[in-house]
Amino acid sequence: MARLPLEGVRVVEFCPVWAGPFCGMLLADWGAEVIRVESRQFFPVYTRGVFMARPPRMMIAGIPAGYAAYMIEGYDPTATPWNRFSLFNAHARNKLSMTVDLRRPEGKEIFKRLVAKSDVL
Repeated sequence: MARLPLEGVRVVEFCPVWAGPFCGMLLADWGAEVIRVESRQFFPVYTRGVFMARPPRMMIAGIPAGYAAYMIEGYDPTATPWNRFSLFNAHARNKLSMTVDLRRPEGKEIFKRLVAKSDVL
């Protein structure tokens, strides 16, 4: 099988809005190992979709709306809860993904180590 032009190149994608993820998609399609760095503290509506409505039991319990509301212990949305926004599925193909909290020293250190082992940021 023929090699793709960017095989062996590691890219850290650190951009949540339109052009960045699209560029990362193209690099991944051409063979690069693209690692998408995401945050649990920020919900990128341009690439992940809109906020879902809270289930009634969350409203009654006073749990706030938004992305973080679905990260509570014991919440079971369905078998494939995150595979629901077609734009994300289109631009995230062929990529790896990770989350890191860059507000913490440990998160910053993890990110620095990833960048040091990568070819493109």
